[in-house]
Amino acid sequence: TEDGGSEESFTLKHSSQESCLIDEGSTFLLTGGYDTSTRYTVSRYNTNGWVQDLSNLKIGRYFHGCLQYTNNFGAQINLVCGGWDSSGNRLSSCEINRVGQSTWDSMTALPSALSGIRGVTISNRVFMTGGYYSSSRSYSDKIYELNADSEDWENELNLYTARYDHSVSLITEDLMKYCQ
Repeated sequence: TEDGGSEESFTLKHSSQESCLIDEGSTFLLTGGYDTSTRYTVSRYNTNGWVQDLSNLKIGRYFHGCLQYTNNFGAQINLVCGGWDSSGNRLSSCEINRVGQSTWDSMTALPSALSGIRGVTISNRVFMTGGYYSSSRSYSDKIYELNADSEDWENELNLYTARYDHSVSLITEDLMKYCQ
């Protein structure tokens, strides 16, 4: 609104608690979620509301990371990784969906099972950051990058501070003046 407030534009078809949002430009996907009825669900929305449900994820998940990128063949790919499954286990698995298709396919898993991981694409480089380890009960400082050729995850970078359930975003040059 003009006074800086907000107003509801539409009601979501499914609960969004601990789901992950993939920005597709004019639409967005909500993937998974905490409620048992939404853990496998993927729904597409636009500014008017619900558009369609895609096929379910192969593994129901919540508290996971997600993003969209363009692969080496020019196809736009939606990606979900990590999170919790319905049995309370942390996941390392990843799934991909080619934009324009409904189904999800498995791809190379992350090197570690992580919940609260977050994804970001920078100059078409795919990163999954942070998370919470299952075995050591500690936060991750890892930044995993997807090798576009081999589709393997590599760790050559680390966060300054280990974290989970964080946010990642690109900051454009015009916004940098507010960050200095």
